[in-house]
Amino acid sequence: MAQAKTTENSSATKAEDEVSAQIAALKSDIASLTSAVADLGRAKGSEFQAYAKGKANDARAKAQEGADYMKHNAEFAYGKANDFVVERPATAIGIAAAVGFLVGHISARK
Repeated sequence: MAQAKTTENSSATKAEDEVSAQIAALKSDIASLTSAVADLGRAKGSEFQAYAKGKANDARAKAQEGADYMKHNAEFAYGKANDFVVERPATAIGIAAAVGFLVGHISARK
């Protein structure tokens, strides 16, 4: 009977060692997977950051184009208005008085 206990203890110890080795292997695999996922996340983060910067630069360029276009149109309209005032000063004063009267009348209604 003494031999049976020794064999039983050695097989239990052997099974525990196998389970411990498998757990250690699992821990190692999980650490590797965690590291791989973190690396992938950093790579995708950098990729997304570059994409976002590109889109921001495109938006900035389009906004600048729009601002330049509006500036050009405003300068053109100012030039036309200035020419009108120089050519017809009495009409310009009459229009300005009428607009002032309408704005005063509308704002007085409050």
